[in-house]
Amino acid sequence: MDLGLQWLQAAAGSPHVQTLSVVVTAIATIVLAVVTWVLAKETKVLSRATSQAQVTVTLEPNQWAPRYVDIVVANSGNAVAYDIEVEFDPSLPKGAEAGGHRSQLSAPLQRISILRPAQTLQSSLCQFSAVSEKEFRVAVSWRIRPRSKRRETLTYLLSMADYTDVSYLGARSPFTQIADEMKKLREDWRYVASGRKRVAANVYSSEDRDLEKAQKRELYDRLMEDPEQAGDTEGGDK
Repeated sequence: MDLGLQWLQAAAGSPHVQTLSVVVTAIATIVLAVVTWVLAKETKVLSRATSQAQVTVTLEPNQWAPRYVDIVVANSGNAVAYDIEVEFDPSLPKGAEAGGHRSQLSAPLQRISILRPAQTLQSSLCQFSAVSEKEFRVAVSWRIRPRSKRRETLTYLLSMADYTDVSYLGARSPFTQIADEMKKLREDWRYVASGRKRVAANVYSSEDRDLEKAQKRELYDRLMEDPEQAGDTEGGDK
């Protein structure tokens, strides 16, 4: 055992072993520095990705009337988007092609100055029949800062065939159903308030109820005393 200890001490004092330990330490230091740099870089990229705006534009059936289409611009990211520009290829229906109340208006929400995180802008666009068989190439661009020269761009295909054979039962949202019921209630009460309809109301006092109970009791007692009369009464009712 003493010989082994002496050999280890002699080996530790060897110039070759000292040189090897220095090389290993240097390599370990370089590897640690590279790993630290890569980790810092990826952390920065992840932080930047999770604090970016993400603007998308879709065409969706209107929640009140599915035969009409709305354009919906939403920021699903975690940062504010500035100077937003939207392009559709082919272009969106406008004027007479849009029909309805938008026959004199151009396509809405093509440029937006600012959109906060989780904010959505929505507008009626046209009848569903005007876009039902189309596929649009949508290009959305925005700035991450008001004076930034760089613009973030997102391009994708939007096919209205996604809504083929889609149907809805009842209201698409509980809030829509509540609003619809409130609208009907308001319309019904409007006629009452104007005097065009009357409200039927049966008002009973405690005396009226006592009298009704007494009459029912009297009728019951009379029928119990004369079962034949009860049978005749039942036959007459039939």
